[in-house]
Amino acid sequence: MKARVFAFVAITLLFLSYGSMGWCEPPPENAPQTSVVCTGWHALCDAAADCQVIGGQAYCDCWAVDEQHVVETSKIQDPELLRETQRRCTTGDPCDVDEAPVCAAIQDGTFTVDNVAYQWVSTYSYLAWCTTFRPSPGPCTGEWADCMSAPCTEISDPDDPARPLSCQCRLQEPEGDRNTFVGINGTCSPNGPTEVMSTIASRLWDFEKQTYRIPPPGYEYVSGACAPPP
Repeated sequence: MKARVFAFVAITLLFLSYGSMGWCEPPPENAPQTSVVCTGWHALCDAAADCQVIGGQAYCDCWAVDEQHVVETSKIQDPELLRETQRRCTTGDPCDVDEAPVCAAIQDGTFTVDNVAYQWVSTYSYLAWCTTFRPSPGPCTGEWADCMSAPCTEISDPDDPARPLSCQCRLQEPEGDRNTFVGINGTCSPNGPTEVMSTIASRLWDFEKQTYRIPPPGYEYVSGACAPPP
């Protein structure tokens, strides 16, 4: 167990130093750290394929998860936390787990968007990743939801009790051959004709090798657990 924890921490520190899902090359020295790792409760919207588009935003029903998770710093929607985190956490002096200001704000419910403090924030983690992600064979075109750092609220009477949170995600528009995305559940189509899926940009995924271009921390354990037995 101790060896496993040590390996996980080593991967985390490597990830913190050289970038996140949004980087294909190491960032310059002393640049803002592209991602930070936090622990605790957060919203998880990855693999939600039924997000509703309302007023230029995608509203996704999401899971409530208590485990280690990743925040991409450039997408922090709380302006003050964005500045504080990128100033405090750099490639030259990276923040360790839970050292980033954004981690504390998510944990204590002070993450603020448009002058409203939210008890729940959408980030990235691995709940049921083996069965929920299932990427499409190639890049997809069309609208999709980017839920990183989205503010979330509790649903009083959720249709799906397993997903008790509603998150206000950024709606991504197609730009010709650019801004394509990774389809989930093996398809580019969301659950319904008027819905969009919460996912990631296709530039972050290697479709040929079926893996992240730069793996998030802990990914080797998840992918190993997902592999079929020999």
